[in-house]
Amino acid sequence: MKYRAGYVCFYLLPELIPHFGLIPDRSYRHSFIRNFMDTDQRPLRTALENFPAPLLILHGVRDPLVLPWVAEEHHRLAPHSQLVMLPGSHFLIFHTDGVHVLAAETNRFLRELQQSQSIKEFTHYEARPDAEIELPLDLSIEPGSAISAWTRLLGIISGTFVSEDLTCISVGLLIRARQLDFFTGLLGCYVGIFLGDVGLYFLGVMVRLGLLRWRKAAALLQHDRLQGLADRFDREGWKLIIMSRFLPGTRFPVYTGAGLIGGHATRLILFALIAGLLWTPLLVLLTAFYGAGILELANQVFGVGWLALACTLIVLYLMVRAALMLLSTEGRYRLWARLERLRRPEFWPPLLFYAPLIPVVAYLIIRYRGFENVAAVNPGIEDGGFIGESKAAILKRLPADVVPDFVLIPAGTVAERMQSIDAHIRKRGWSFPLIVKPDAAQRG
Repeated sequence: MKYRAGYVCFYLLPELIPHFGLIPDRSYRHSFIRNFMDTDQRPLRTALENFPAPLLILHGVRDPLVLPWVAEEHHRLAPHSQLVMLPGSHFLIFHTDGVHVLAAETNRFLRELQQSQSIKEFTHYEARPDAEIELPLDLSIEPGSAISAWTRLLGIISGTFVSEDLTCISVGLLIRARQLDFFTGLLGCYVGIFLGDVGLYFLGVMVRLGLLRWRKAAALLQHDRLQGLADRFDREGWKLIIMSRFLPGTRFPVYTGAGLIGGHATRLILFALIAGLLWTPLLVLLTAFYGAGILELANQVFGVGWLALACTLIVLYLMVRAALMLLSTEGRYRLWARLERLRRPEFWPPLLFYAPLIPVVAYLIIRYRGFENVAAVNPGIEDGGFIGESKAAILKRLPADVVPDFVLIPAGTVAERMQSIDAHIRKRGWSFPLIVKPDAAQRG
């Protein structure tokens, strides 16, 4: 894992940072980190377990880079080996005394082999084919693709308008599978996310321009207090912009609200670029680096095929959203509440309930040429009981002998509401349990 993290830090990230030549060039950084990745011994586990030749392991007991337990693990994988722990560090070979110690131990081992009568002749060890060994992340693409880079780029940008996180996860998996080159995938995600952020801002601007045509709305938008809020957003709004990139559900109100109150576009666009630069490579590269393990686990759970791939993407998307919600206290409470609703459901999901009604209502509005017909469904209820009607107003119109005792608590601060509740409990002689519900209703 540390070598893969080093690959990101030493090779990929400098390409995104204006370092003015202070960081070595790309080829040097690539060869530096690949030296460590290519000498990583983890893919050679099978080789050590089946290595037939005599083996000598020399290791320093004070090695800070490759800890002593690594040598002990190699010795465990190859039980016939000899393990010698030397009084030195990782750089033992660079000192004259260390070289003499290493040479002496090596000569001793070779002399013992020459004198031993139990050594059997061995052949060259046949390692596993390269296809069976998990290699580090390869950013190249399989040849022979009929889809041009521009088509891929436009497809990725379009996908971010539907779901940014799902598109980034899909791009990371395609990069891992060498079906998409790294630059095209990352650029497409970055541009799409940036255009989506700017689009939300200009959506707020368009709403503001539309409201300015109405006198009352224009007076509200041009109020000194709202103008002060816009000025404060220009000064400190960058914090909200960065935060919204990592906290689910905050991007729409931040960008649209900035356009609605009249925040300046220049600073917002600048920090949207920075926020996207922080978030996009992180999600794409994490998915690309760990894509092999993710896909292997997904194949075991969901099988193979397009349906299995869709299930995998949905699960990854939910995992990313849940991880982001865990970053804040409010997000953790919301996540816990959603899980509790799944465990103990109380209401039908609104989308499931309203989905069949939306086309019917739209058809009736067109057929009878008016929006007000919806309010005529229940004449005795405000707005026909469509949404937001008062429960207390409905109960007051019903006979008192069929309505349970109730009281409407007026709006106010939390302390004022608690005082009003205590007063009504004492006045009416109520005792627990009490039922507390919001006054705003839906469908009566």
